[in-house]
Amino acid sequence: SKAGEIVSTIETITPPLYRRILMWQRADLREAVLGLPTVLITGDTGSGKEFLFNNLFARLNQIYRDLTPGQKSLPLKKSNIAAYSGELTYSELFGHKRGAFTGAHADRRGILEEAQGGVVFLDEIGDADPKTQVQLLRFLDSGEFVRLGENITRFSQVLLVAGTNRDLGQLIAAGQFREDLYHRLSELVIDVPSLNQRREDIADLAVHFLGRLFRVYRQPEQSEREAPELSDEAKLLLSQHRYSGNMRELRSILLRAMLFRNGRVIRKEDI
Repeated sequence: SKAGEIVSTIETITPPLYRRILMWQRADLREAVLGLPTVLITGDTGSGKEFLFNNLFARLNQIYRDLTPGQKSLPLKKSNIAAYSGELTYSELFGHKRGAFTGAHADRRGILEEAQGGVVFLDEIGDADPKTQVQLLRFLDSGEFVRLGENITRFSQVLLVAGTNRDLGQLIAAGQFREDLYHRLSELVIDVPSLNQRREDIADLAVHFLGRLFRVYRQPEQSEREAPELSDEAKLLLSQHRYSGNMRELRSILLRAMLFRNGRVIRKEDI
């Protein structure tokens, strides 16, 4: 199945990625000339890019805890490039000096500095403005960056995982995305197919989501044993449905069915 292929990919790439992270803690300079490691996750809106990232990070974190007892967690920062524009995008990633722009009342570290030695997830990387793209390329090549409003070169090492629902090839052709940045970001690419392209996974995904939804919405007096189940007919209906909203739509359907069901078993009629 598509899900099985993605799980296999995660299991394959996480050990070597963790070894790169471990080198930073040992101040190993041999890998510095290689630039920083990157993973690019592509897929339609709502296909589950952040869900995949969370699984990738969980696996990395598990290795980290197994090999470094006493440590709590790898540093982690997440951001959505589409939520910012111009100087705010630059500040979010690289930080700024007090007075660098209106509203910059104090010095601020960017997420690429805060996550030193860990992992950063940048979603909607295709929306990055030209200045941010240039500085991000410099950062990935050398680990160097400059806070907005400063002229001091700083240094950080992170595993950068970028997500996009846009066709970066088309953006490159239109002159809106740097081809050299694309090649740096796409060292390892994981494509997340839409639900309509992975119908064999929908029943298992539905069971997974339903379990999570029940744990969040259940009444205090309800036990785990009272978790709702999907009938075979309901699973079949979900597998045959044409999704326009991908994972978000599936989750919404399951939430409504769980809240308005008659009895523990969710039937085709409830869906």
